[in-house]
Amino acid sequence: SLKFLYRQKSKVERSDGLSTIVIFDIPETHKKSRDFLRRFLKSNDFIQLQESVFIGRYKLLEDFKELLSELKIKEFVSILEGRVVHD
Repeated sequence: SLKFLYRQKSKVERSDGLSTIVIFDIPETHKKSRDFLRRFLKSNDFIQLQESVFIGRYKLLEDFKELLSELKIKEFVSILEGRVVHD
């Protein structure tokens, strides 16, 4: 399964100074997939900012989009890249 294959690949830390932000609003009808996504992001060192907002310093591989499709939640997930500004 894609879940297993994705976990076997090494993480790629971003070298461009940007962070990856994952925002989602997955309906209750896809609760298991939503819970899996949260566990998956946490296990890949993403930090949970809010219930459905995660940020990490790693790139998400192209297989991640396939994983979202397999889970039937791709349309509910947005992936952004941005710079975190510190004082």
